[in-house]
Amino acid sequence: MLDQALRLLHPFMPFLTEELWQGILPRKGKLLAGALFPLEMDAVGRQQFEKAHGRVEMATALTEKLRQIRMETGVPLSAILERVGVYSGDPSIPAEVDRLAGYVQSLAKVKGLKMNDAALRSEKGIALGMTRFRDLTVVVDLKGLVDLAKEKQRQEKELARLENGLQITRRQLGQADFMAKAPPEMVEEKRSAEADYLKKIQEVKQALELL
Repeated sequence: MLDQALRLLHPFMPFLTEELWQGILPRKGKLLAGALFPLEMDAVGRQQFEKAHGRVEMATALTEKLRQIRMETGVPLSAILERVGVYSGDPSIPAEVDRLAGYVQSLAKVKGLKMNDAALRSEKGIALGMTRFRDLTVVVDLKGLVDLAKEKQRQEKELARLENGLQITRRQLGQADFMAKAPPEMVEEKRSAEADYLKKIQEVKQALELL
């Protein structure tokens, strides 16, 4: 990828790209200026790229969500997440998760990933998070890592804040003067905020049920 990117950039930054290109591999006197310019991928190449792109997206989404759960629940950065479950109804996902497990474990400090572990998901003292990749969901066992009573208090405080924000937003949307005079983009922004509040409230309520 770096080799191809440097070829594309070479006409605009010849000296820097030449220096970097020479350092990737022994060139035996060859110059980047004489290298073949990248060509458009064929159908097979595009298919392979899409699969690779999907795997990177999956690994990134899992890592982001695990780090988010760690940060929000106060799990120390040094702590290893001993029990993590990954869930999806897509039959192609388990094999891909197995391929990427090593990367995710290293990036998110996870001991192991169990696919569709019904027992873990039914326990108390866990955190659940939906990733941005299809229906992929992660569950982290928080027992022994955080004070569950304090985490419950934090979630309750967050729920109160979200519900208050929702009430304020709905009051604005219910005011005839506001709806008549506000610019359409502001009204749309308030409606988007309402939907966002509802989604987050549902997530926090679910989190409280799992603690």
